[in-house]
Amino acid sequence: MRTLESEMPLPRYNHGMSTQTDISQNRTRRRIQLEGIGAFLLALGCARAWLTLLFVTPEPSISADIDTHRIFDYFYFAAALCIALCTRRISSLKETKWAAPALAILMLSASFFCGIPTLLENAGGQAPLPSSLSNLDRTTLPSLSLFLGSAFGGIGFCLFLLLWAETLSRMSLAKIALFTALSQVFAVVLVYFCQGFDQTRFLLALFLLPATAVLALMHAWNRLKAQDEHAVAPCNKSWSSLPWKLILLTAILCFTYGLRSHQLTEGAGMHSSISTAMAMMAFAGFVYFLSDRISLNALVKSALPLTLCGFLLIPSEGFLGTVVSSYMISAGYSFMTLLIALMLYDISKRFGIMVLLLFCLKNAMQIFVVWGKDFASVIERSGLTPGTQEAALIIIVVALISSMAFILYSEKGLTSTWGVKFIETGLLDEQGREEKARTTLCDHLSSKHKLSPREDEILRLYAQGMNGPQIERELFIAEGTLKTHTRHIYEKLGISNRKELRALLDVK
Repeated sequence: MRTLESEMPLPRYNHGMSTQTDISQNRTRRRIQLEGIGAFLLALGCARAWLTLLFVTPEPSISADIDTHRIFDYFYFAAALCIALCTRRISSLKETKWAAPALAILMLSASFFCGIPTLLENAGGQAPLPSSLSNLDRTTLPSLSLFLGSAFGGIGFCLFLLLWAETLSRMSLAKIALFTALSQVFAVVLVYFCQGFDQTRFLLALFLLPATAVLALMHAWNRLKAQDEHAVAPCNKSWSSLPWKLILLTAILCFTYGLRSHQLTEGAGMHSSISTAMAMMAFAGFVYFLSDRISLNALVKSALPLTLCGFLLIPSEGFLGTVVSSYMISAGYSFMTLLIALMLYDISKRFGIMVLLLFCLKNAMQIFVVWGKDFASVIERSGLTPGTQEAALIIIVVALISSMAFILYSEKGLTSTWGVKFIETGLLDEQGREEKARTTLCDHLSSKHKLSPREDEILRLYAQGMNGPQIERELFIAEGTLKTHTRHIYEKLGISNRKELRALLDVK
């Protein structure tokens, strides 16, 4: 039940008193922002560090004739697709009894099987094999072990991210953004320390990291559930109501990244790398300090030019050009994937679409990174001159970036529908018509009265029926800041209080 705010016009405060009040409110808001972050830091931080150490930059290096990355990616894709197809029977993985134990078993099994080749190498090839494995030589066993470890790892990490998404969906978008960004920074720190371990400690870390991640995630879920026992999870499972524009945007982004990933310098990449840490620290700083001043919608559309510049600069010669472009590509990719996730969370909250279904499809789109790499390899083996190959890649990248720009700039931002369609019967159909009418009205009012991007964002949240405290939590802004923006909206629309605004927006 939404609480109604005062119908009286917002008062105009003394400037000095207002400034002091805003400072105090900002301090309180920032303290509240970080409440409960410890469990989330451990959960995603440990899981991403485990993934990086085991499959991206394994230490010590394991010599085996097998591509663990490709196996991991395909099993990750298969797991996401299979769970998406099962969403008609599964409303929430968190509510099932098998999800958490299965996650722990899969991740620990991946550590075990990927650690076997290292143990064999430490034995110097002299340790006798068990009789049950006597028919396997010492080349086949490491390959088989790594295959199993990569398969278990792909399925386990996919399951972890889905459970993570369901847990985060209980919080505001601002907290989701802050917790996710800081957790990824924490993962980079963990990777840095673990890479300095000797073999024994390194292998021990491969078991402690996933165990810690699972326990922390369960703790975070139980804590959030206890705080909001009556929360109802979105349950619209219809594939016809999916935000196809965001799914397509994710696929194009991943394919474009795959085309250029083989040219990235050391320290740049999509996993827990230096470039990821820099991008996420900048994003967390924005959310924590500047969200009062800059609209999140503006940040959504600023990530694309950053990615575009990186993709087009990478052919430039010289150390500076390659490093700068590599970091720009990685930062742009990290920004875009996090922002797409925020849009999906927002759509789930507004339209009641299952978080599980949305993030299964988002995770499945990661396979386009692999297909982008394969396409780049085909061009390299085509027999064309290096200059022609580079020109062909640039043309393809520009075309893909242009399509991304068309999709991204054709919508208003976080509160858009992104291609969501509703089934033809019952409540969902009525909800779809109301949402479309509300969006059209907000578009008209924003354009006619020249609202700023932040004012447009707040107007759309009011149109959804949110009250002041809910909007403050959603946008990470202080009470005084919201009152200022709301007063400007009143002045531009020619109204004087919240009652008139609700009547204008037809909000009940």
